[in-house]
Amino acid sequence: MLIVHPYYEREFELMMRWLAWADELGGAKKHEVLFVIGKEVPNEMHTAVHNLALRVYSKINTIRAFYTDRRAWPCNANLTFQRTCWHISQNVGTPFMWCEPDCQPLVPGWWDQWEDEYKACGKPFMGCVVESPHHLTGNAIYPAHVENYGANVLLTEAVAWDVIDTGKILPNTHHSQRYHHQWFYGVPPQDPGTYSDEATHFATVKDLDII
Repeated sequence: MLIVHPYYEREFELMMRWLAWADELGGAKKHEVLFVIGKEVPNEMHTAVHNLALRVYSKINTIRAFYTDRRAWPCNANLTFQRTCWHISQNVGTPFMWCEPDCQPLVPGWWDQWEDEYKACGKPFMGCVVESPHHLTGNAIYPAHVENYGANVLLTEAVAWDVIDTGKILPNTHHSQRYHHQWFYGVPPQDPGTYSDEATHFATVKDLDII
């Protein structure tokens, strides 16, 4: 399966830690990766990411965002996802797993298990469906041609793509028990328009008991 890792300059250290952890879990050499990086990520920074990713994946490609949107979240997040969808639709033609640096694998062979379930589920989308608001969370598996299921996903600017066109996407989604979505556990919900440091952190193994 094609795994898509988006990241911006501020997420460099998190992306590096993600890859080191994935390597520790045994890597994912059966799978390919597409990095979708921010317009302003320095070349030397991505070279370090690329070199570490060689220990995890069999094949690596990279594209950049066309520009940086100076407006608040989720404008840049939407642009990056939309850039990915058009690239895959026009140039790749395969389903893909969107995996941001804070989406952490927990067991060896994680991609193989997710790919097997996706192939068996018979749905074009697969991930964690949450109730409030009712939507498929962004870190999920998507079809090669997302535009065939929700054109607004590729047009939205100020509203996050994963809460757009839910009436069209959810009927085509398989909810997987292999995913755990956790956000703002034990703290009041924050302004969704900010990049909050108050979101759930897993500082110790004991913290994982909520999964």
